[in-house]
Amino acid sequence: MAATVRGGRAASVPLPGCRPGMAITDPIAGSQTGEVEMSKKDMFLKLESKRGGAVKGESEDPAHPAEMVVLDFSWGMTSVVSTGFSGKETKPAQLELRITKNVDTASTGLMSVMKTNDEIKKAVLTVRKAGGKQEDYFSIVIQGGRITSLEVSSEGDHPLLTERLSLTFNKIEVQYKAQSATGAMKGASTFQDEVTPG
Repeated sequence: MAATVRGGRAASVPLPGCRPGMAITDPIAGSQTGEVEMSKKDMFLKLESKRGGAVKGESEDPAHPAEMVVLDFSWGMTSVVSTGFSGKETKPAQLELRITKNVDTASTGLMSVMKTNDEIKKAVLTVRKAGGKQEDYFSIVIQGGRITSLEVSSEGDHPLLTERLSLTFNKIEVQYKAQSATGAMKGASTFQDEVTPG
């Protein structure tokens, strides 16, 4: 049993690792759907390591200066559900936060963080709707983790190189803010969890 949250570019742009018609899990309804029309969104990643400090990207957005521009991400939880009764509660396992971005000025800094096994002091993934009144409505904040994988690749005819990261963490906070038809932000709902070593 798994709950997965995914973000991505507009449906007209192919997403790395996605196949046409591939089933995805709706994180709200918990049901599987087929190919969906993804609305365009802006996504940013801000990352600070314990020893190396802030890893600066190329974003020129006034609200997210020098952050990394994110193309796609995924994160979720998974647990084993038994039909029997064992009397023992099983805590869901946290999946890694996976990020897809273009190679940019942050890339070599991220490589250094991984090479030195530097701890992620804090990383913030922010999502907002594109166009009109742009407000951050979804965020994932992680602390105390590591970069466990980093891959640079060429995506067919895509003119830029693509970079994929996997981040572990000890603490996570997920926040969602509803937005009214006028663009005003409503109250926030928050999920928090800590990963127990071992």
